[in-house]
Amino acid sequence: LAALAQLERCLPGTLGALRAALCLADLALARGARLEARTHAERAAAHARRIGSQSGAAAAAARLAALAAPPRAAAAK
Repeated sequence: LAALAQLERCLPGTLGALRAALCLADLALARGARLEARTHAERAAAHARRIGSQSGAAAAAARLAALAAPPRAAAAK
């Protein structure tokens, strides 16, 4: 995680930073850290805008849309 975060912050506006931010968003969401996931997804969207990546913008938008929905309840065992 630390390496992804460092890459994302040290190489802003690059495809690597975009991919790192998306991965960090996914990992945060998997841990249930929704605010952290939103922050990373928003950063990914900013990287996508900076490099003009439509697919990156769509990926970030999909994560932000998922975060806008209420969290799903844990499945009953």
